[in-house]
Formats: sequence, C-alpha cells, structure tokens
Amino acid sequence: MKKPEMERIIRSELEYIPNGSSGSTQNKLRFFYNGFRRKGMVKGITREESLTEAIDRVKQDYPSFNPEFDKEFFKTHEKTTGVRQIFRKLLNLF
Repeated sequence: MKKPEMERIIRSELEYIPNGSSGSTQNKLRFFYNGFRRKGMVKGITREESLTEAIDRVKQDYPSFNPEFDKEFFKTHEKTTGVRQIFRKLLNLF
C-alpha cells in the first residue's frame, strides 16, 4: 500500500477518535493510534488491534484514562486480557 493511501485511510479512521483539548490525554491517544496504525497496516494488524495497542500505551502513563472513540466503528473492548498484552509485547520484540 502506498503512503498517500495509508494517510487517507488513517485520517478517515481518526474521525472516529474525537479530538481533545491541546495537550490532552485524548490527543495522545490519537497520536499513538496514528503511529501504531501506520506500522500495523504494513504488518497486517487491524485497526481494532492498533487502537487497543494505543489505549494500552496511553494507560501506561495515565492508568485512569477513559478513552473516547466510536465503539461501533472499532468493535473493540477498552480492556485487554493479560495474555493479549504479553503476546503484543512479544511481537514488539521482533
């Protein structure tokens, strides 16, 4: 997939993750989603998995963060199981 097409897709997906105020934790979620999604598209990772990874990353620094996103569009759960988190960390090693 070419870069302009990836950017278009990610931009359209970010419409389902609302903006927060400047410097907000919600905007950090959008930032991390953008990065994880770019890498994920190359690796065949779904948008749902990229969002879950972004939420997990933000919650490392802000454990009480309550992310805002269109749950119907992403069809994901906010919390991941311990096994899923371990598996994701192992994948990041390679």
